[in-house]
Amino acid sequence: MKVLFLGGDDRSGLATVRSLAKEKCKVDFFGLSQHSVVSHSKYVEKHYFLNTDKVDELRFHILELLSNGKYDLVLPGDDVFCHLLDSDIDAYERFAKVSLPGKRLFKVLSDKQLLINVSNKLKILTPETKIINKGSQVNDFPVSKITFPVYAKPRYSVLIYQGKIQTTCVKKLHNSEQLLKYLSDYMGRVDVLLQNSVPGFGKSAYIFAVEGKVISISCQTRLHEPENGGGSSYRSSSKVDSYMLDSSIRIVSHYGWTGPIMIEYKYDPESNKYYIMEINARLWGSLALTINSGHNIPKYIYEYFSRGIVPKPNKPIAGLTQRHLINDIGWLYRKKKGVLEYFLWIGSFKRIFYGKEFLDVEKKEDFMPAIWSYFYFLKHKLNQINRITGILLSSISFLYIFQVKNKKRLIKVFKEKKVNNILFVCRGNIARSAYCENWAKNHILNCNFLSAGTLGLEGRYAHPEILNIVANDNFHSHSSVALSSIKKDWPDLIFIMDAKNLYEIKSFDFYSNLIFPLSCLSTLNQIKDPDKMDLKKIPETISIIENNLRQLEKFF
Repeated sequence: MKVLFLGGDDRSGLATVRSLAKEKCKVDFFGLSQHSVVSHSKYVEKHYFLNTDKVDELRFHILELLSNGKYDLVLPGDDVFCHLLDSDIDAYERFAKVSLPGKRLFKVLSDKQLLINVSNKLKILTPETKIINKGSQVNDFPVSKITFPVYAKPRYSVLIYQGKIQTTCVKKLHNSEQLLKYLSDYMGRVDVLLQNSVPGFGKSAYIFAVEGKVISISCQTRLHEPENGGGSSYRSSSKVDSYMLDSSIRIVSHYGWTGPIMIEYKYDPESNKYYIMEINARLWGSLALTINSGHNIPKYIYEYFSRGIVPKPNKPIAGLTQRHLINDIGWLYRKKKGVLEYFLWIGSFKRIFYGKEFLDVEKKEDFMPAIWSYFYFLKHKLNQINRITGILLSSISFLYIFQVKNKKRLIKVFKEKKVNNILFVCRGNIARSAYCENWAKNHILNCNFLSAGTLGLEGRYAHPEILNIVANDNFHSHSSVALSSIKKDWPDLIFIMDAKNLYEIKSFDFYSNLIFPLSCLSTLNQIKDPDKMDLKKIPETISIIENNLRQLEKFF
């Protein structure tokens, strides 16, 4: 049996390929990153990757792999690949069986707004939720009616925006400023759910279902979890109580799902109430603990989708623990525990020697992924240091003597050729460069202007505080553009705002002699990012931008 495993969290990916290898499957791995620890497992025969966010490119590449690879089963491991295959499953099933039920069911289960409606219908508790429709104006939202902290969730985890794949994130927000900024990021692309915080801790049901019937179910309790949301670094297997079993059965039955599914709850022991938080109809990061506790989900997927065998699982084992070592060290560091707590943390590892605890990545018979995970972690930290160093070096260009030289270079460009196209660049294209484009289009008529961001996220609204300053319909309808979408030969001039922009634009294929700090025209200093400053200082930043743009206007 030959399986193509697509993407997946490193932990779920490792657990999957290790499990399938025991079933005598040959596993190839395809991902979106060259730096995946899964590719270093001895159980992966071939590793493919494609660094792209374009749907058509990704689809073509996968179909090409399937047509040449003679695979028996395609197993998508994360939201991106599940979404991609679910949207056109017939095209992929021409070459191999796909571990999805079809009928666009994955998208249905990915709909967080629908989950609220279904839960209400089934009389399952959910956090109090407000829904903000896509396309609403950020500054029209009644922030004063929100009680903080609040969890903000885009309706879908994966979006297709202008032919590109975008992933979204859930965030815990503590004040109106954070909320408006979050809404400006997402409201142009997707509905947003705002959920009140509920007491308790995370408990999840991990299920394999066939046509809406729960075949296997196990439970995990989060022992160490990030304060602002995200995956748990340390968890334990626990018993499935009657309420969790009943509510999970009803949810799975309602959707008619076939395959793996995780239902995440928040349990409040004081009131003995469960609140449903979300559903993930794909493999999960804590999959290894599910397998170790007796429910081998990858095996069930392989047996059912390739052979039609409905699994007969054993009773899950409660009381086991599993740890993602690197993340758990990070959890401990962020908690800033006292000396005693550090010793207690170290002491908790004794469970490994009793066969009661396992590590997600580190495994004696397949240890290379662990080594590479440490290497990638250190490489990431080194890249962060290099980035900081690069930005500091780029700051030299903003010293007075170099800014004078920059302006002389700029004057020379205007003398040597007619400037028809000017590009403004900042990081996110929702504040500084967007404002520049809007102002220039309204004041300089015989030139073309565009703006873009090095961050690469498209479809974001303008910064909410700047919307309050600019009374212009065009600016209020602004949607961020990725710098990668601008053709190299289009701009005659490129203006950046600060040292970070100057450092980041070097990784793009633009002519360096056309790049200038906007502030060389007048104010000389870096134009700071409004996203990182006190809101009271934003009008001053806008004034600085205008001073420089008025100097640019004189060239025309």
